[in-house]
Amino acid sequence: MKTSKNMPSSREQAPSHLWQARFTTRAALSTGCLSLFLMLGCASSSEVEPVEARGPKAIEPSIERLLATGRFEKGELWRLNLSHATTRPCVDRRIEVHEDLVLVQDNDHMVRALDKEHGVHRWVVDFGLPLSQEIGVSENSVTVVGGDDLVSVHRDSGARLIERPLLHLNFWPSCDGVAAGGTVFVGRDAPYGIQSLDPKTGVGGWHYPTSSPVLDLITHGTGGAIQVIAMTNDGTLLALAPWHAALPRPARANWTTELRGTHLTGGLTISGDNLLFAAEDGFFHCIDARSGLVRWKTPCECELAPARPVAAGGDVYCAAEGRLIALDQQSGAIRWSCENGKRLISRIGSQCYVALAGTAVAVHDAQSGKEVARFSIEGLTHVPSIPEGGIFLAGDGGGNLFALR
Repeated sequence: MKTSKNMPSSREQAPSHLWQARFTTRAALSTGCLSLFLMLGCASSSEVEPVEARGPKAIEPSIERLLATGRFEKGELWRLNLSHATTRPCVDRRIEVHEDLVLVQDNDHMVRALDKEHGVHRWVVDFGLPLSQEIGVSENSVTVVGGDDLVSVHRDSGARLIERPLLHLNFWPSCDGVAAGGTVFVGRDAPYGIQSLDPKTGVGGWHYPTSSPVLDLITHGTGGAIQVIAMTNDGTLLALAPWHAALPRPARANWTTELRGTHLTGGLTISGDNLLFAAEDGFFHCIDARSGLVRWKTPCECELAPARPVAAGGDVYCAAEGRLIALDQQSGAIRWSCENGKRLISRIGSQCYVALAGTAVAVHDAQSGKEVARFSIEGLTHVPSIPEGGIFLAGDGGGNLFALR
């Protein structure tokens, strides 16, 4: 669950403006100095051999043996060692995948944007602080939050959207930030709500109040139809037009949906116009992201885990206590469940790769849910979920990243 348990800092009593601190943005790196990344793909019934050492080539022998089995029909997509693009050793600390981007935070707190299909750097931003929230990605921007500092950059180039390189907030963020319509938005504690920030000056603008902490912020739509959608802890979802921070606060939300008697858990997932999320009462929900109208809700008859759902192949995969549940996105019908499944790693063609306890991965038929293979990912410290699937991506914690089909 992406909610801050920390109390607001004493800086909440500071003036309402935001001030500049350390931060540098590096120009996009030449792709000529880069190696290729690796990918894990299709099913294998054999085990991936453990990686004992850590370093630029530590993972390669295990991966080469895995590829040599012939079970990965389309083979390696790319591989990369982060140190090859810099003058010092780098290791992967955090990996997130957002559509065409692989976002990696390294040991120096740089955030690297890699092309998911080719494994080449698009840009590198030196944030200088560890991230405390998930990375917020919208149509044209990437926004990162570390403690009560924030920076937002252009999605394609890494150029700063806010003229002040790193903004120190005079409040404690309750969730990630996103940028839309020329304004940056972030959930805030004390008082609860959505705070707007002027990207030209870094000055705080209007504040839209909520009755409980904002747990997640995402955007939906493109161009003039874009909306900022918020999820609060007390079961409220709302969508705001991205009014500029210099304007008066919006009089009302575009739409509001209240789920009474429960709390929301995990995060929001957008798939087309479907807004997908879980509630603590054991119901999984789908609402229309354009209007806020409920499309369906399904009782899962178990406690749902505080994890973001993963949408892929027309289905949505929800983590529950002791199992992973696959639901049809259109009807909400439960297709199948996987005992001891923790989360969906990826859906590649007709097969679903499900993380189990420890280092095991089970491969299930996407239609029937039948388990067809199982293998180990021992030695791989980061194996992120891939929205909409298509590849299997992993890092070994030593700076080696790879992707297979």
